Amino acid sequence: MESNKLTADLTVNEVQALWPQTVAVFRDYAAACVGCDLAAFCTITEVAQEYKIEVGYLLAELQAIIES
Repeated sequence: MESNKLTADLTVNEVQALWPQTVAVFRDYAAACVGCDLAAFCTITEVAQEYKIEVGYLLAELQAIIES
């Protein structure tokens, strides 16, 4: 895992560990990712599919909060 690059194949846990501020994005979607046991295994792509969010849009929102 490259620690400074957000990609759709990172797990939710990896994203939240690297960029704790991203928790807000998952909460905005009422996603159960924060504190979920499966967060260690679910990728951003899988979360987008589960919550019917376009993966590019979710990545853009996560990137925006990382850069803010």
